[in-house]
Amino acid sequence: MKISYSIMTHNETDSLSKLIEFLMYNKDSEDEIVILDDYSDNEETKEILDITCSMYNKDIKFEQRHLLKDYAGQKNYLTRMCKGSYIVNIDADEIPHKQLMSNIKTIIESNPTIDLFWVPRVNTVDGITQDHMQQWGWNVNEHGWINFPDWQGRIWRNRPNIMWKNKVHELLTGYKEHTYLPAEEEFCFYHPKDIDRQEKQNKFYDTI
Repeated sequence: MKISYSIMTHNETDSLSKLIEFLMYNKDSEDEIVILDDYSDNEETKEILDITCSMYNKDIKFEQRHLLKDYAGQKNYLTRMCKGSYIVNIDADEIPHKQLMSNIKTIIESNPTIDLFWVPRVNTVDGITQDHMQQWGWNVNEHGWINFPDWQGRIWRNRPNIMWKNKVHELLTGYKEHTYLPAEEEFCFYHPKDIDRQEKQNKFYDTI
């Protein structure tokens, strides 16, 4: 089974570098990493993409395309770039738990009728205050995880009828059977941010 690990990028730096290295170290040799960049103008980001795409040119497929404030359109283009039987979509500021990476093909093969797997996500925001939580209607658990399990549809069968909709807060459509991975840390994506990035992201979403 070939898996496509798909990533959209725009000016991410350390998190992007860590994600690519993590995927290269933990993926199987037949799997591919597929990156669609929204013409990043951060010099460090461009350097990371240049170096990693050159170093791992047999494993990484890379293209650039303007986002045009349409996340679903961008994700659908990214999906069409993928050649794997299944797609695992990861934000450039996320990273999967190592145990999830180790077991991902076993999970898929054990559920042959499932088109879409919902993945729990551990969100943390450094610098967040109670005022932010109240303003955005968020909750935090005893571990400091925000809105857990915050299910994300991120692992799906690569079929042309399974597509994204909505320019922002995009959702997958066209799948039939779906299931939720256990709400346990070893099945999660980690999604760490700081409050400045979160506020900038919220403001950008409000313009779409």
